[in-house]
Amino acid sequence: AAGITIATSQVKHLLGVEFERHHYWWQTFGDLVAHIPDANGPTVAMGGTLLSMLLLLKYWKSAGNSEARRKSLVWRFFPTNKDGRAFRMLKMVADLSSLLCVIVGWMWGLAY
Repeated sequence: AAGITIATSQVKHLLGVEFERHHYWWQTFGDLVAHIPDANGPTVAMGGTLLSMLLLLKYWKSAGNSEARRKSLVWRFFPTNKDGRAFRMLKMVADLSSLLCVIVGWMWGLAY
């Protein structure tokens, strides 16, 4: 139940809408649904892109060994050789992806 409460309270930031804080998650959810037409397009685009990047890199890191990556429908298109430069660079980006998203968010806030 706590996860639902936290998720519904944070989605307003992803949509770029503002409303009062509620005690119960279903009240917050109701306000979210009511404010969807007021969503800020650039904020939704940036938030969705960064969230997608974070999830993609998280699942790439946990994809398994080289053989499992080569057999995967998705991960076979990414670097699979753990000794290769491309793999190591992507792993470094994945390891620093949270920091990268914060920096991109700050830069977006300054530009927007």
